[in-house]
Amino acid sequence: MAKKYCYFCNSLVNYIVKNEECEYNYRNKNFTVKEDRYYCVNCQNELASDDLDGDLKRIYDEYYKLVGGKN
Repeated sequence: MAKKYCYFCNSLVNYIVKNEECEYNYRNKNFTVKEDRYYCVNCQNELASDDLDGDLKRIYDEYYKLVGGKN
C-alpha cells in the first residue's frame, strides 16, 4: 500500500480511508457530499487528499443539484 505524508508525524505513514458525509455551506445553502477522507494510523489526524480536483468537482456538482443548475 502506498504511503502518504503526515505533517504532524513529519514522515510517510500508512493511512486508513473513511467515506464520510461532509457538510458545506455556499451562498447560504447547506449541503452534504460523501468524500473519502484519509487519516494517519499513528496520530489519527487527517491527511491531505491527492484528488483535490475531484473533491472540488463533487462539491460543485452537489451544489448545482441543490440550486437546480446544469452541470
